[in-house]
Amino acid sequence: STSNLVTNWISSKDYVTKEYEFQFLEDEIRSVYGDRLKGLLINEEENSNLIPSPIQWRRLKECFEQKSDFEKKNNIEYDVIFRSRTDLVFSRPLIVEKMKADDSISLVKHFDSTIPVHDQFAYGSRRSMKKYCDLIDVFKPREVGGRSEDQLNNWLKSQDIEVRYIEDFY
Repeated sequence: STSNLVTNWISSKDYVTKEYEFQFLEDEIRSVYGDRLKGLLINEEENSNLIPSPIQWRRLKECFEQKSDFEKKNNIEYDVIFRSRTDLVFSRPLIVEKMKADDSISLVKHFDSTIPVHDQFAYGSRRSMKKYCDLIDVFKPREVGGRSEDQLNNWLKSQDIEVRYIEDFY
């Protein structure tokens, strides 16, 4: 699930959005994922003045719902769910066999040590990732709830989800 608006951050408070044509985005996404892509939903953003964090979390929940629908339709269940932001580039392959899918969630530490978690990448079981993706249900404007990462950290704690940190991710 994605939007036709792409956001680039200039600083912690300034960003620029660019609107793309739907067909261009679909072609680009399909060229990357090929037949591994199980579904694609591109939404027209109603308001380009919205700050990106709530949009990101709303899209993430939609994506989780698409995954759940795919599981039901095909009578399967995924053991491990991965979440990666689209601005993350992997410099080496992920070794999936080493990743555990218990009821904890594995996150990357933020490069700024004052921020407890990073929202770039996460993985966990279906149960823990559902909670992760439900953050939008309680998400507050930044001036009320703080940074997206702070809200994520507080949400996971309130849901009794143990957070593990991925070592040597960068």
